[in-house]
Amino acid sequence: MQLATRFINPATAFINDRSGNVFMIFALSIFVIIGAAGAALDYSRIYSTKGRMVQLLDAAVLATGIEMVEGETNTQKLRAKFNDFFEANLAGNQKFAEAYRISSFSADTNSGEISVDAVAVVKPTFTGIFGYKEFEIGMDSTAVFDRKEVEVAVMLDVTGSMQGQKLRDLKLAARDLVDTLLPDANTRDVRISLVPYSGSVNAGRYKQNVVNGGIQVAGAGDVLAGIDQHGTSGNCVTERGGTYAATDEFYTVARIGDDVRTDVSGFNCPTDRSSIEPLTNQRSRLTRKIRDLRAGGVTAGHLGIAWSYYTLSEKWRDLWDGNSKPAVYSADTKKIAILMTDGEFNTYYYGTTEAGNPRSAFGGDNVGRSNALARDLCEDMKADKNGAPGITVYSVAFQAPASAEATLRSCANADTQSEQFYFSADNGAELRAAFRTIATSIGKLRISQ
Repeated sequence: MQLATRFINPATAFINDRSGNVFMIFALSIFVIIGAAGAALDYSRIYSTKGRMVQLLDAAVLATGIEMVEGETNTQKLRAKFNDFFEANLAGNQKFAEAYRISSFSADTNSGEISVDAVAVVKPTFTGIFGYKEFEIGMDSTAVFDRKEVEVAVMLDVTGSMQGQKLRDLKLAARDLVDTLLPDANTRDVRISLVPYSGSVNAGRYKQNVVNGGIQVAGAGDVLAGIDQHGTSGNCVTERGGTYAATDEFYTVARIGDDVRTDVSGFNCPTDRSSIEPLTNQRSRLTRKIRDLRAGGVTAGHLGIAWSYYTLSEKWRDLWDGNSKPAVYSADTKKIAILMTDGEFNTYYYGTTEAGNPRSAFGGDNVGRSNALARDLCEDMKADKNGAPGITVYSVAFQAPASAEATLRSCANADTQSEQFYFSADNGAELRAAFRTIATSIGKLRISQ
């Protein structure tokens, strides 16, 4: 018997199917797929809203905790402080929630605990077709005051590539950090230093001390051999070489480099308005310094790291004046460095001749030298100091190339499940978010969960 072969068009079979089962299954599947996609989108919005609102709550609790640290015991005034800070930050973030309410607030001045519960309301996008009118998201923030002093060095990139909008973004981010850590003029337990850098660092009136001052240490060849001095420049300084290049040894042990090439056009010694601001709790001084920052020049990032280290190091206490003296290394003082760049570290002076160009673009491996010294300085910063904790390092790469990101990632403390130390920002909003997150994390070192 001969078997006939019959070819059936799948589309024709689907149309001619009278049972209706295939069509119903197809229709229901489409409905489920669309519903699932809509639910996923709404879930993403809810997750994003909750994350941002928790950040706002934490920041407001931090500001209130600092008020308690400064001696405020009136619960109503503490609540008012919380409301003012939370509302001010929420004003620029209305897109995160259609409505919110603070369901409870407590501040126990005896135990030092501050606790807040809040609810945010998010309107559904797609899941509204299933009858959902709104989603209520609950969140909380609880902190307990812990008396620790905090010293923060902030390294700020003011190189030529930061000109324009990027510098404006950086100023906003740095101001956010200062406002969070120093919410009023009476904050005593937090001090901040600012270290702007480009092709060099402007040490201001401290320059002559660290370059020409100090004692000659017998037998320590690095005092002389570890310094390049190709003629004096303005107030800008360069690296020191030799044994002590990647340490916080005081300048009397190994003096800091001075190089006339920092004044050459294109290298742009930062202006005096962009000089170092040593540790201070005076918010007005810090905000004025941030406002006056100007950008220009190449990128000697290792110098910014070195001077961030020096402003925090107990070994450098004798250089700084009065309230700018860093505390000794101890478990009672948290020392923190925030390192930021938008470009490749590309400039290194030590060991190049006076006629040579310290930027790698004109020959040599100064990119490698700058990045290597940067990483070595970071490792030395993070190391324990005579049994006490070293310096905690956060870093922020702002639209930076891969080489800069690699160095900053190496410099930062390792991320944990609960805390992030390395950040990569692609725009101004992400840069500000990174600085806010860091400020909140630092604040919790004083009022810890």
